Amino acid sequence: MTDQPKEYLEREDNATEILKALLVEVRNLRSEMRFANGGVLSCEEAASYLGISPRNLYHLVRQGKIRRVGLSQNRFGFRRVELDRYASEHEEVLSDDTDAVVNRLFAEANGD
Repeated sequence: MTDQPKEYLEREDNATEILKALLVEVRNLRSEMRFANGGVLSCEEAASYLGISPRNLYHLVRQGKIRRVGLSQNRFGFRRVELDRYASEHEEVLSDDTDAVVNRLFAEANGD
């Protein structure tokens, strides 16, 4: 590979970077399409959608407050409609959770 012209290697590096950027964009678009179509979201996507941590989302599932759907034997997802239902019924809980996270991060940053 050392006997190849420098220009070729630079073009190859640029092509690799472009392909990586396109892959990230495709993944983002797939995620947006699932949101737009009311499809099934992953745990991370659902938690982000609600503004809570994945751990808190699983806690809500264990309490029976949010239903999940099976995708395969070991994989679960969350329907946007279900997340919207929970959010509309528990808006104050979600905002309190966000405030608690912000306060905890602020305290940690200040060494409290």
